[in-house]
Amino acid sequence: MPQEERVWGVLFTSAGLSELREELEHYLSAGPLGLYMFCKEVDMRQPYFRMVVDYHNTDGSSFETELYVPHHYIKLVAVDTERKRIGFV
Repeated sequence: MPQEERVWGVLFTSAGLSELREELEHYLSAGPLGLYMFCKEVDMRQPYFRMVVDYHNTDGSSFETELYVPHHYIKLVAVDTERKRIGFV
C-alpha cells in the first residue's frame, strides 16, 4: 500500500465487547458488521494489541489516545486509505 495515511478498522470479539464495552464505548461505532473502532494506527507486534485513536470531547476538542487490549479480544483488522472502502460503514 502506498505511503498515504491509512485508516484502520478494528472489530472486537464477543468476549472483548462483553469485557471492555464500558471502557471502549466512547471510541466504538456501530455498522453492518457490528461494533468497531476506527484507528489512526495499530501495532500487532506488542504483548498487547496497540491502537491509536482520536478521542472527541463533547466541547468539540479532541486528543490522541493509545489503547492496549489483549490480542484475543480482536476479531478482525482491516486497513485502507478511505473509511468507506473498509466496509464497516
